[in-house]
Amino acid sequence: MKTIDEFFGEIAASIPEEELCYYDLCFLITREISKQMNRKGISQTQLAKKIKKTPAFVSRALSGDQNLTLKTIACFITALDSRMEVKIFSQELPTGEHLHSEGKKKSIKRSRILSKI
Repeated sequence: MKTIDEFFGEIAASIPEEELCYYDLCFLITREISKQMNRKGISQTQLAKKIKKTPAFVSRALSGDQNLTLKTIACFITALDSRMEVKIFSQELPTGEHLHSEGKKKSIKRSRILSKI
């Protein structure tokens, strides 16, 4: 019998790289917006009023399951009187050493996805 980690590992192994990248981006962006809201003491309802949307819209957008447009992200950032930086990194480790295998790189990304399940 498979362990739960093995079971989810098999499922995660079937997820294409683009999907992993997409879910990572959704998670990272919504997490940063939520953190900025907390820092500024702004609730979802207050943010909704600032961008002239419903609180339900903001809630859905920050759930991490929505395909946020750049325009929506810009509305949130502007309403929070903030800015955003974007950086794209190579798949190398910070020390310049590569991970030992492609499988290990994928398993690191997939573990982030699975931790959200």
